[in-house]
Amino acid sequence: MPTPQPHNTTGHLTADIDGRAYTAESVSLNLYSSSIIAGGPIEGILKEGIFFTFPDHIKPGTYEMNRDTLVGAWYNPGQNQNSWYADNNEEDKMEVISVSLEAEPSLEISFKFFAVNSADTQQRKKIIGVAKFEGASQQGTVQYKTQ
Repeated sequence: MPTPQPHNTTGHLTADIDGRAYTAESVSLNLYSSSIIAGGPIEGILKEGIFFTFPDHIKPGTYEMNRDTLVGAWYNPGQNQNSWYADNNEEDKMEVISVSLEAEPSLEISFKFFAVNSADTQQRKKIIGVAKFEGASQQGTVQYKTQ
């Protein structure tokens, strides 16, 4: 497989977060030795955002978000607050519409999950949306993101 060269990721990420429309200001697609991390915005925890992790062998299809599939999601409320992780129940679903990790990496997804505040597990947010990422922003050797 040719090694993609890092550059700015283009695309979009839109979602409904508990009935409120959300659009990421920017997106990133990061390829690592055994995983893929995608989401937006690129500023990470400094701004409100939604992020996803996948194994590097992900194919088009529908996946539950859990440790067995290595497909996960989290919501960052921004302003350096703690992340809210996908509840990892059977209702948390990810559809990989298309994926290419070749010279011009791309990923298109739709998702639905319940994010749980790791500081107060009674707080939950329902997040539903779509995203498309084109071009790899970063490459490295990071392993799978886990809670």
